[in-house]
Amino acid sequence: MKRQTVTLALLTAGGMSLALFGIKYQVRDLEKDLDSLNRTIARDQQAIHVLKAEWNYLNDPRRLNDLAGRHLGLKPTEMRQLGTLEQLPPRPETAAPPEKGQP
Repeated sequence: MKRQTVTLALLTAGGMSLALFGIKYQVRDLEKDLDSLNRTIARDQQAIHVLKAEWNYLNDPRRLNDLAGRHLGLKPTEMRQLGTLEQLPPRPETAAPPEKGQP
């Protein structure tokens, strides 16, 4: 009985050692994956930072105003160009109201 108990204890200890050995290498692989993901995240955050800075530069109102002046030939709106609601033509009376179920 004593010999069976010792044998069972040794087999259990050996099995646990093998399991612990396997878990150790699984953890090591997971840590490598985590490090790789963290490096990727840091690289992506840096790229986002650069893209935001570029976006801010490209949308600078002074820059856009300069580009519009050089390439579009736009001029400021004059008061004579603005109209009133009374100057709009009336709606055509032939337009039928939409039927139910139609937009």
